[in-house]
Amino acid sequence: MLQTTQNKNGFENFNNPTVEDIFRWRWEEFKKTHPVREIEEKEVEKMLLCRTGQNGVFIWVCEKCHRIVYQLLGCNSRLCSRCGKRYTDQWAKRLSRKLFNVPHRHLVFSVPFQLWSYIREDRSLWKVYMDSAIDTCDDYFPKIMRKHNARVGIVVILHPFGKPLNFYPHLHLIITEGGFDGKGNFIPKKFIPAD
Repeated sequence: MLQTTQNKNGFENFNNPTVEDIFRWRWEEFKKTHPVREIEEKEVEKMLLCRTGQNGVFIWVCEKCHRIVYQLLGCNSRLCSRCGKRYTDQWAKRLSRKLFNVPHRHLVFSVPFQLWSYIREDRSLWKVYMDSAIDTCDDYFPKIMRKHNARVGIVVILHPFGKPLNFYPHLHLIITEGGFDGKGNFIPKKFIPAD
């Protein structure tokens, strides 16, 4: 088992800090110098209280040996490295039940880095960015399918950051592999030209 020690900066493992460690170390300082939305503060505060006992605890008692086991409850915050995966898995399961029962494809859309600063500074552009991806698909798919009234099913997810937590706005699209005609019939389109 990995042993961790708390150093003077508050990190439990300074050489490999978690997102939670970074927030514990800098959150209060960050709030003094940056505007923080209410939902952001709520999610961070939930994460910082994760498994501290303040979210509740299950107590298990063995009937034979009377050993007591305490299980601290998680925070269910999307930011939490412990609970976020569960949150994402539950979201994906709910979403999969709502998708059309047809083949789907995963596409990633990005914009040139010259536009990133505009997107970062003006959150209203996030919706414009997502709507533009939908408009692009609504324009492109009927052309490649040669069906002017075909409509594709699209789910758009905005990821504002890349894996190294740098600002890298990109979109993940879950899109039907084909489209629906005006009568609701699905027309498959397995080959989607890259150009």
